[in-house]
Amino acid sequence: MYRNDRTARPGRIRSVLGVTFGAVALASCGGGSSDSGVPSDDEAFVSGTLIAPEIATGAEELLNEQFKLQLLLEDSCPSVPSGYSPLANATITFVDENGEELGEQFSADECGAFNASAPVGASGIVAQAPGFRPLQAATDVFLGEGATGLASTIAATANYEIGTLQLVDDGTLAFSVTDSESRKAVLGIPASAFTLLLDDTLLTPDSVINASSAINDESATVVLTLDASGSMSDTAYTDENGVDYERYQLATIAAHQFLSQKAADDAVALSIFSSTVYFMDQQMIDRELPVRNLDGDNLNYVLSDDGFTTDATRLRFIVDAYNRQSQLYRGDSGDALHPDTPTDIELRRGGYPFSGTTHLYEAVQDALDRLALRGNGRPVVIAMTDGRDNGPGDEDDAIQLAQSYGIPIYTVGMDSDSASDDLLRVAEETGGAYFNVTSPQIGDAFQSIQTGIIFQYLASVPSGTLNSALTLGVKLDFNGLLAQRTLVPTDAL
Repeated sequence: MYRNDRTARPGRIRSVLGVTFGAVALASCGGGSSDSGVPSDDEAFVSGTLIAPEIATGAEELLNEQFKLQLLLEDSCPSVPSGYSPLANATITFVDENGEELGEQFSADECGAFNASAPVGASGIVAQAPGFRPLQAATDVFLGEGATGLASTIAATANYEIGTLQLVDDGTLAFSVTDSESRKAVLGIPASAFTLLLDDTLLTPDSVINASSAINDESATVVLTLDASGSMSDTAYTDENGVDYERYQLATIAAHQFLSQKAADDAVALSIFSSTVYFMDQQMIDRELPVRNLDGDNLNYVLSDDGFTTDATRLRFIVDAYNRQSQLYRGDSGDALHPDTPTDIELRRGGYPFSGTTHLYEAVQDALDRLALRGNGRPVVIAMTDGRDNGPGDEDDAIQLAQSYGIPIYTVGMDSDSASDDLLRVAEETGGAYFNVTSPQIGDAFQSIQTGIIFQYLASVPSGTLNSALTLGVKLDFNGLLAQRTLVPTDAL
């Protein structure tokens, strides 16, 4: 339906508050005083966690994530989402709708968490920490039913970007806001910072909510399609002990990481492609990955008829089967399986079933068709490859089909500079995003993509308003910076 045009540039220098928060009604939570931690009749009790994106880390941290998965280790700050760090000891101030400070300053703890009583009239907070832009968030992010309790900022040297853009229905536009350095989603931006662009008209949304909010039931449906061509067996990384890792191995760890970080209600399906597209529904699993128990009795590994599931544990076996170096093929000398992969089964056929050439766009089109059949509100395709497509489809076919369905495509080029122009175009013209990474950075790319899916914003306008526009876009004016992205109908090309 649409192709993309995106711009981002520094805005005019504004005050530290940047935007007007807009009035928020703060309900009283009972008696007591702010000194006791219980709000008075004139105050509202708020709590939340302030975060900042982690800097890209590469293979060492990716392998460390695999170590934590194997040992089931917990993070010391469980409220901080994966891919982010706490905005530790940030200085926080309540402000009113005009940006005037209210009450005394207070601080977040080492995990970026805070609890405070908001003075009457408070409609937002401003938090500051060295090296970061001021974090600004409306108080309703931390208060009441549906509050996410999370807000983030970006590095002082970064800019904002509109990461993805997607028409959910004729009254809702979904989009993510990311930063130019980490490419991770920015959370808690006030609704007043956004304007919709409909043709030549600026429109104020009726509401803007974050997709991670409990008041939003628009879960995402994702197809993650992974390259299994022969070149994925190339050595991608050698650690300090001289151990070599193939692209398959790093992509496997990143895929497990992606599943670990998905939202509970988001449905995911896996597609593996080489010379053939293997969409891993129940029929494909039974055909290509037949299993038996350790006594030799034939079994069926049950996923779902159409391959989609909200249960990440059911997908672990398929991801491990994607890794040609796993114990499924190489026994005890192979890579350890994910803890959720059953250890009391084995493959009935020993050989790796997937390797061949690169039918990328055939796999993408297959994923698009399957998502369209499901008809969910926020469908997404993620396509990872390490080289140029040499199958029967091409990028024009994929773009046209994605536009007709209104489905954005994230593209990830893993050591694939030769395909970068095509992958960039596919992402840009479908409302998705492109990541050009070396193999050790694949985990960072998948992590950034997952944050953009989980923490999308949903802008609501009167029904039919968006559907009647020839050009759709989002403009962000926030924190002294501007970012903008538009989708243009294919008929206008």
